[in-house]
Amino acid sequence: AKVSQRLSNAKKAVSKPAGLQSHEDLVRRLQEELNKNRKSGSNSDESWKPMREVACPICTVHLQVQVPASGSQTIECGVCQHPFLVSAD
Repeated sequence: AKVSQRLSNAKKAVSKPAGLQSHEDLVRRLQEELNKNRKSGSNSDESWKPMREVACPICTVHLQVQVPASGSQTIECGVCQHPFLVSAD
């Protein structure tokens, strides 16, 4: 009796693609979020900041960082965690 019950449960699980439906929902939601981000980012100039390659003064690893519009900004090295300044000029 248990075997036939398990078999019928397995058949029901196979006939209902619940995982497929949830995957499709996730894909649709992700696509909607990407479209929203693309639309909101294209209207504002603040979303794009120039990048510059700088070397950490301690471990000399090269990092891609966003350049501040003016003044300077403290950046933390991703390798040695040493903070250092990146200036706009």
